[in-house]
Amino acid sequence: MSPILRHFELDVYQLAFDGALLVFDVSDSFPNENDDDSRLTDRLRESSRAVYSSVTDAWEHRLYELAFTSELIGAEAMAGETKTWLEIAAERGYLPANRAGHLLALYDKIIDELIEMIADPDPWLLP
Repeated sequence: MSPILRHFELDVYQLAFDGALLVFDVSDSFPNENDDDSRLTDRLRESSRAVYSSVTDAWEHRLYELAFTSELIGAEAMAGETKTWLEIAAERGYLPANRAGHLLALYDKIIDELIEMIADPDPWLLP
């Protein structure tokens, strides 16, 4: 296995990027009947994009373990927030149960991978 040289080669980055694209696609059909619904769409999209952008930031900070793990913790928090917005969207009927289940499982996987990187950052850090 060749070493990972760029952030976009990380599995967790690819999962988060794909998740954000899926979130954008499903949220495009959410109704915009009132301000609360519009904010839900905005917050869901923002938090999903923040996951992969935080992974990018972490990658650029891998010379310093604390900075690296701090960014990964931020990515994990944003993945958790994304799950919360997905749950609300599903509860409001904007998202079919099977689609919500798929996205929630995807964000669980993202969180699991981020936790593994946080728990053992050494393989990713620069010497």
